[in-house]
Amino acid sequence: MKIRLLSAITFTTLLTAAYGQVPNGTLEAWTTYTSAAFVDVDVPDGWDVPDKIAADLGITDRNCTKETVNTHGGSAAARLETKTLNVLGTPLDVPGTITTGIISFDFGTFTPSVEGGAPVTSAYESLAGYYQYAPAGGDTMNVVVLMLLDGDTIGMGQYRDDLTSTSYQMFECPITYFVAAVPDQMQITITSSGGFSSLVPGSVLYVDDLSVTGGINVEDFDGYGIARNVYPNPASSYININNPAHNDVTMEVYSISGQRVDVVSLAPEMNSVNLEAYASGIYTFRLIDNGTEVYSNKFVVRK
Repeated sequence: MKIRLLSAITFTTLLTAAYGQVPNGTLEAWTTYTSAAFVDVDVPDGWDVPDKIAADLGITDRNCTKETVNTHGGSAAARLETKTLNVLGTPLDVPGTITTGIISFDFGTFTPSVEGGAPVTSAYESLAGYYQYAPAGGDTMNVVVLMLLDGDTIGMGQYRDDLTSTSYQMFECPITYFVAAVPDQMQITITSSGGFSSLVPGSVLYVDDLSVTGGINVEDFDGYGIARNVYPNPASSYININNPAHNDVTMEVYSISGQRVDVVSLAPEMNSVNLEAYASGIYTFRLIDNGTEVYSNKFVVRK
């Protein structure tokens, strides 16, 4: 009997949590994992993949591979492909998967779980990144972000797409919070298959340049007065941002790859930041008040 792995992965993803920031979000750093069966697997640093379990079983086929030609930025991306693997004599459909959690597998029930993670102290507003997708049949790529506090889900975001793209395109996955609190854990799981019933071997997803944005460092950050008033967003030539402090603050702007591209001094009250020299893309920024980061967020430039 062919056992479909996706539904279990998706369900478990909705119940568990992991890292609170995007480790190795550019997917540049990879490390070789040598399994108990002496099978090598290239794994993106800070992420887990089902291939490690497959390698422990002596399976040499891969659902996640390091892509060095078709990248959005830098020298590497992740290539995820849904495949049918022979697991202990049973054909098993496995989606290409990367997750900031830790994947385990119950060989009695043939079901996976995702658990573990690192603490966070910020309520992120969204996960953004770039992808290119070639679905097989009616398949759907899937991105799930969970925000947890003391093990309870307090926020969630999801992004799906079933369309073929021949080049990288940007996605943004807004996170909706169910309670007014700052989470202590976050989990990101990205799969090459993600429909409620679809799981088609042959679906291929490329992922690159991931980032979380819009961090709030205290529960009642609006008390500082900045609020979330960056506009227009997306923007083409300028953005407006309010500085409620009685002194100047420094605005540091970063590209999605983490390179600092601009430093702007913001006077008290409303400021306009010129974007004429910015290329289209996603940018993050942080505001520094007397050496202390007091706010971070993101904006999108479209020209």
